[in-house]
Amino acid sequence: MATTDPMDALRQPVVPLRPSDEFAAGLRRRLESELFPTPPGGTVSTTTATRSFVPPGMHSVGTYLAVRDARAAIAWYMDVFGAVEHSPMLVGADGRVGHASVRIGDTVVMLADPHELENVGNPEELGGTSVQLQLYVEDADATFARAIERGATVLYPVADQPYGDRSGKIRDPFGHNWFVATHIENVASDEEARRFEQQGYASEPQAFRPVWDEPGKREGDIGYFTLEVPDVVRATAFYRELFGWDPAPGSLPEGRHVTNVTPPGGMLGGKDRPGIALYFRVADVQAAATRVRELGGEVLEITEYPSGGNAVCRDDQGLEFQLFQPGGPDYA
Repeated sequence: MATTDPMDALRQPVVPLRPSDEFAAGLRRRLESELFPTPPGGTVSTTTATRSFVPPGMHSVGTYLAVRDARAAIAWYMDVFGAVEHSPMLVGADGRVGHASVRIGDTVVMLADPHELENVGNPEELGGTSVQLQLYVEDADATFARAIERGATVLYPVADQPYGDRSGKIRDPFGHNWFVATHIENVASDEEARRFEQQGYASEPQAFRPVWDEPGKREGDIGYFTLEVPDVVRATAFYRELFGWDPAPGSLPEGRHVTNVTPPGGMLGGKDRPGIALYFRVADVQAAATRVRELGGEVLEITEYPSGGNAVCRDDQGLEFQLFQPGGPDYA
């Protein structure tokens, strides 16, 4: 005899529910922060109040290659580097590819057959190239080996480099040079200089001096600040009128970067409540984070950016702050 589950009386039909706007916006922010990490001063847009002057997924500077056979080059980059089609291929009446683009990792590479009217030739026609490309991959050795199997020329083999990458250099079958690399460690500037000197390179102190070590700048100084605001457009107008700040667009629409103030700073829009985040200058963010832990604090996250690197921390009383290792003059 069939039995009845007493819980059946509590069952309700499955009805799809639309997530709340707040949940959807929060999820979008988290996904975009993982997919498109930005330096201090940039954040994820949750409104259409502002528009970026850079198309989604693109960077301020792009790569455009002239190749002997664009169709063959696209197939090779897909096979060796895992490229995927980014935009439709445009073909002229003469059958030549006038424009195409592929995405390799997080970067779009555009390419076309040479066009004499634009004085653009491929490296084989020119007998060399003044442009080389840097490609970061999960496994440099495997990608390098695959490239060689598919006809690339070894310019120098894969090896551990003084600056913390494991990399080698190839010339693809279309004449372009690629550094194929995997980042394996963060190396402080003085240690990098020491390693280069061991290989016979002379290091000049000024050339190797990190930004944080410039005269008048010390460990523990405030190196960057971020104003966290609900409306970044209003904040831009307010502080431009108040202090004469000139906020420039960040890498995403809700971000602003302010360089005409000392120290430089940024703005993050789309916040529930106003606040301010301070970034304390350090020479080596990894070493400083280790010291935070030794003193009883917490390190919540360490991230590297083109602007350097930062670590979100809490001291031994729960106060949140950030360590900041500058990586360029705009962030000094």
